[in-house]
Amino acid sequence: RLARLLAGLGKVGNVQLPPERRQSFSDDAARVMPATVVMLSTALQQEDAGKAMSPRTPYSSGVRGRCTELLLEALGELEGRSWVELCWAMRRLCVAGRRPGENLQSPVLSCSRQLDLSAAASVRQPIADGRCRALLIGVNYSGQEGLEILGSHKQVAKMREYLLQQGFPDEDLRVLADDRQHAAPDRAAIEASMRWLVEGARPGDSLFFHYSGHGSSYTQEAGGGNGGGAGDEKGADAGSCDEALCPVDFRTAGMIFDDEVYRFLVAPLREGVLLTCVIDCCQAGTILHLPFAFKASTGRLPMASTSGQID
Repeated sequence: RLARLLAGLGKVGNVQLPPERRQSFSDDAARVMPATVVMLSTALQQEDAGKAMSPRTPYSSGVRGRCTELLLEALGELEGRSWVELCWAMRRLCVAGRRPGENLQSPVLSCSRQLDLSAAASVRQPIADGRCRALLIGVNYSGQEGLEILGSHKQVAKMREYLLQQGFPDEDLRVLADDRQHAAPDRAAIEASMRWLVEGARPGDSLFFHYSGHGSSYTQEAGGGNGGGAGDEKGADAGSCDEALCPVDFRTAGMIFDDEVYRFLVAPLREGVLLTCVIDCCQAGTILHLPFAFKASTGRLPMASTSGQID
C-alpha cells in the first residue's frame, strides 16, 4: 500500500512502470516495507470478475476459495519447484479440477520487493537459528445461515501438517478455528494473534500467516459491495478499493480491514524477516496491496509491473 502510494498509484490496479522508474520504486518499496513479505492468493478470471458478492447479508453468494487446496496439491506433486513453476502448476490444477459452472481462478504471487521467480519456493529462510512461527485461521461460520463454508477447518489442518513437515515447531503454530477444539477466530482473537505472530521478530526469522474464510471488498465509486478488489480485474482498476477479512463475529465486531492487517502484520517487521501469507478467500486476495505481483493467467510470462508481475 505505502509503496504504491509513493509511486503516485492507487490501492489497486496493474501499472507498467517505465524502466527508468523501476529501481527508484523498488528502493522506495524496500524503505517502507523493509521485510520480505510474500503472499499467495487467487483471483477470478476477467470473464468471471464481479460475480462474487461480499458477505454483507445472510444470503450473499460467494466463490469457493481454492488457494490452499491448489497450493498444497502443487507442492505435493513435486518438491523443489520454483515460484513460477508453482504458480503455473496451481493454474493447471485449477483448470483441471474446475467444476461445471464454477468461476475460474488464477494464482497470484505478490511480494514487497522484486522476486526471482526462478528461485525455489520456500516458506523458510536458509538460516539455522532463525525462529519459525505460524498463525493459521479457519472460519466455517458454523450456524450462520448463508455464510457457512465447509472446507476451512480441513484446509487449516492440512496447512498445519505441511508446516510441521517444513520444520515449524508445534509449539509455535497457533490455530484459530470455530470448531470447538481451538480458540474461536473472532476479531479480538485474530488481532491478538497477529500481534503474537510478529512479536519479537528478528532478521533470519520465518513467519507464516494463513487465512481461510470469507473476505470482503468495497470501492469508493461503487459505495461498497462487490465492486473491485481481489479477483476483480475490471473493478480493480476502477478506483480505490478497501478489502477486509471477516472474523466469525464480523456482524457484531466488524471486519478487519486492509490498513489494520498491514499495521498488524507488515509494519512492525524489520529487514531480514520473511513473512509468507496464504489468503484463501473470494474477495480479499490482495489485502496487503504489495507493490509487485505475478498472475498466472495467460499463456506467456509478462514483463514486470507494480502489482502486476514480478520481474
